[in-house]
Amino acid sequence: MKATLLAMRHSIGDKIRNARESQTPPWSQADLEKATGRKGLKHRIGYLETTPSAKPREGDVEAIAVALGIPVDWFFDGRDSPVPSRGQSAHLIARESINAERLYDDAVAAGMSVMVAVRSWRGALAGSDPNDEEPFVQEEYPAEMPSAFLIGGVRSLDRHELLRVVGFSMAPRIMPGERVLVYIDSVPRVGAIVMAESPTRSVYLKVLRRKHERFWLESINPKGPQDIPLDGWKIHGYAIAIMGDPGSTESGRNIEWAFGQPLRA
Repeated sequence: MKATLLAMRHSIGDKIRNARESQTPPWSQADLEKATGRKGLKHRIGYLETTPSAKPREGDVEAIAVALGIPVDWFFDGRDSPVPSRGQSAHLIARESINAERLYDDAVAAGMSVMVAVRSWRGALAGSDPNDEEPFVQEEYPAEMPSAFLIGGVRSLDRHELLRVVGFSMAPRIMPGERVLVYIDSVPRVGAIVMAESPTRSVYLKVLRRKHERFWLESINPKGPQDIPLDGWKIHGYAIAIMGDPGSTESGRNIEWAFGQPLRA
């Protein structure tokens, strides 16, 4: 009989155990709970380390990654790879990446140093003539961005889309060259900036409005398309972050982010 060598997939619990035992001196499960400040984490770690099929509570792995100074993606890759060495301070990385005084969460700070590839679209929002507006077109290659902005972390990566803006129909709220991160969710968010699909299956970025029982879409710039009836349209999701143009040398506009909350016009 021919012997076959099977590659063993490492569970998240295996990775946590390897990470804490690689510290000098080795960390206990209680040490991790104390470092993260998450009550009951010691017992949840114990369950993860002894039950390969167990799934972690949301936020636990991210907090562990911050406490140990390890990229969060390493815990989810399933490979028998060496434990990464402790890198640059997560808080320092965060300050270099975003202008935000509200950045106080360690897991968020760590996510600023972990880049992920997100499906990307590029489109002209409008010219001077509303009838000249062009839809977004999906790009061949995904774009990179900090994982901290993702709702649910890297495990929900497929529920996010990144729109690269060209044109002025959403100005001055969103300027040409800026990128808008959209969370895929069909629940209507009135007053939010939404990603919408027309009856002809073209994708646009607009504001969703409602008065009484009537819904419609509109541009922020009065020169852009206004009062678009929602009949036949589909809402794909809503904007959760607006990021500055990576190619711009201007320092004024950088990142607008409300910790996963819908961004409004």
